[in-house]
Amino acid sequence: MLDRVMPIPGDERDHTRLEKGRAKVVELFHDGVGIGREAFTEYADHCRPVRSGAQDPVSSRLESIWLGAAAELKRHALAATANESNIRLATAWRVAAAAASPP
Repeated sequence: MLDRVMPIPGDERDHTRLEKGRAKVVELFHDGVGIGREAFTEYADHCRPVRSGAQDPVSSRLESIWLGAAAELKRHALAATANESNIRLATAWRVAAAAASPP
């Protein structure tokens, strides 16, 4: 599931930040934060770095959790969990997720 939610691109660039994030998710999972999706949520909401030039880091984190990159990470984790469990998600969620995804 980690490769579905936080894949490492196959290019030659440095992906240290992504690799550290993946390691933190695995650590949270092994520390008993919960099954996979909860580890991703914990990372997205509480461990993921906030943009370094933000005027108000608390507001930036909250915006990310609700509408930004953290919310997108959690949507991917939910979709991967549902896919692996053969659970069909509600249509309204799929429509919202499709609208939030880039073309």
